[in-house]
Amino acid sequence: MDFLPPSHVLFQYLSEYISHSFITPSQDPILNVALGPSGPFKPPIVHRGSASSKTYGENFGLAGIHGDKSDPLFDPFLYGTTDRGHRDLPPAYFQVCGLVPPRDVARVYERVLREESGVQTRLDVYKGLDH
Repeated sequence: MDFLPPSHVLFQYLSEYISHSFITPSQDPILNVALGPSGPFKPPIVHRGSASSKTYGENFGLAGIHGDKSDPLFDPFLYGTTDRGHRDLPPAYFQVCGLVPPRDVARVYERVLREESGVQTRLDVYKGLDH
């Protein structure tokens, strides 16, 4: 699931932000089974009647739907608009599965930290892996 709308991505990086489900259908086989054809903004379909999976899916889905998308704690790109911005953050390590919808959020955010803010980063993308 990817709750960061494309409108929140910095303009200079928008051309790299193609993995969002509004732009490109998910290639993640796990999420496609869990979410079904209705997309990421409905609670996941739970198979095999697992109560814990159902509870997790409903809570996770609702948290994303009702989260305050204008809060810098929700959106890392908005955090950069605060007084300190992304400067002086500790080193960051990103591990990203190549098939998941939020893949490009991590890739772009890593570049923002490294190129614009001088934060030491490491990015490992696991191509072909899903959620």
